[in-house]
Amino acid sequence: MKQKMIGLFLVLAMVVTVLPTSAAAAQPAPLAISQEGLDLIKQFEGFTAMPIADGSQWSIGYGSACDPADYPYGITEEEAEVLLLEAVELYEEQLNGFLETYGVQLEQYQFDALVSITYNLGPSWLSASYRFWDMVIKGLEAYSDNEIASAIGIWCHVGTAINTSILQRRITEIRLFLYGDYAGTASPDFTYLIFDANGGQVEHDVMLYQELGPYDVLPQVSRTGYHFSGWYTRDGRPIQEGDTAQESLTVYARWEEAGDAEDETPEVPADPPGEGEVAGEFSDVVPTDWYFEAVTDLTEAGLLSGYSDGTYRPLDDVTAGQALKVILLAADFPEQAPVNSHWASGYQTLALQSQMLDDGDVADLDAPITRQVVAKLACNAMALERSTAASVFSDTDDGYVMALYEAGILEGSLDAQGRRMFYPDDTLNRAEFARMVWSMVNR
Repeated sequence: MKQKMIGLFLVLAMVVTVLPTSAAAAQPAPLAISQEGLDLIKQFEGFTAMPIADGSQWSIGYGSACDPADYPYGITEEEAEVLLLEAVELYEEQLNGFLETYGVQLEQYQFDALVSITYNLGPSWLSASYRFWDMVIKGLEAYSDNEIASAIGIWCHVGTAINTSILQRRITEIRLFLYGDYAGTASPDFTYLIFDANGGQVEHDVMLYQELGPYDVLPQVSRTGYHFSGWYTRDGRPIQEGDTAQESLTVYARWEEAGDAEDETPEVPADPPGEGEVAGEFSDVVPTDWYFEAVTDLTEAGLLSGYSDGTYRPLDDVTAGQALKVILLAADFPEQAPVNSHWASGYQTLALQSQMLDDGDVADLDAPITRQVVAKLACNAMALERSTAASVFSDTDDGYVMALYEAGILEGSLDAQGRRMFYPDDTLNRAEFARMVWSMVNR
């Protein structure tokens, strides 16, 4: 009897030993950030004992959001770490859930790098529609280090402007993700090129390259009515594929006016919002995207639509024609028939006749529209009075912008110094535009 019990115990022990291994092979165990990873986040964030206002919220400790009334005497580093861990645990759970959904396994140092990025960006970047996550899901071995670095490095914007301090943080996280280098000193460093399309449209406005390696790929760029003649530094030096990446630079597109029409390849314009085939669900908009609710609600309301290939293209610039039509319809103006060959000409005529815009505000209905003109159009379309209050923005004191801010329709964004910025001369992408129009409708 004793031998039978021993035998049964051995069998059970074998089962217990085998089952976890099999289960682990089928389903990777959730990861948690290491102490090295936690220390890296603390290094990035820095410690603040008293609450500070960064424009959009109050924060304390290692960048934790707070109500300043809860901390009249400040906080210790130990208390700050508790708040940090609470946030990190939430991001660990969300990141593990995403990885589990797609059956992705990561090394500890890769997981640490992604938790750090998520702590900085929030969880909205956990979307398979983004280039980086598409690479992760398909298998990183199919991509070069430069491709992976550029796909991560693109998350360095404040509003639409590239923030080089955030970009340097991304580079440190990239070196950890690719090489397990927590110190950022024992692995290949990266330089970057910032691309100014100089009136055109560029595929990616920043790309990363291993230092002293080649510029293996430069982004695609286009401008209606012009031929691209190359990328140049501010002092006129050309930058070409194959050149050695020696330093981080901003480069500018040069253009030549196109020749005779018969020598040009005609550009096929994309369908504007409201003119393309409406897709019930867009292949490039998923529930984890910060603009998902806005795009979905406005599509269901018939104010926005996607393209005939089933995409929404959230990062594309909004053109003047698109903005005119959608904003005027959102403000309950009736649909306008074209007054000439352009599909949006009726909306432009309405805006001019109603003095919502002035002559010269929109020169080209197919060109990207600036944030300043969008603010003017939206404010006037909604019959809001221009604000006379002191501006909360560091880069504009415009009354239209402040009226929309006071109405809760726009907030702007914070730069590296914590200043609230509007970037009035920048363009607006389709994700940002959808969120603004959604705020108009739900005001």
